[in-house]
Amino acid sequence: MTKIKQEGLEIWVEMLIVAKIMKHAIGRTKLFKLLRDNGFLMEGNIPYQHCVDSGEFKMELRPRYDVRGQIVQWYAVTLASTKGIKLIKKLVAKEKEGGTFETA
Repeated sequence: MTKIKQEGLEIWVEMLIVAKIMKHAIGRTKLFKLLRDNGFLMEGNIPYQHCVDSGEFKMELRPRYDVRGQIVQWYAVTLASTKGIKLIKKLVAKEKEGGTFETA
């Protein structure tokens, strides 16, 4: 399954990958919580419309297949652009400096 997607000049990355490339160690679940607590994602890890409009985050529907290769379900995935990744890096660094961010 594709974790990184390029559309034109913009690259969209799944949040698991975003969490792994942070300078400060952070897991995907803690990253989602940090973004929810700071007003970028709503419950269910869905980006607020202002974040979508600004090009920082977007949602994508992806199929889930059974063993026969037939689609059994669709699920939503949150993706971050390079602009969103820069924002996340600043947010993680700020939280780390403020002492409110735990890596363990």
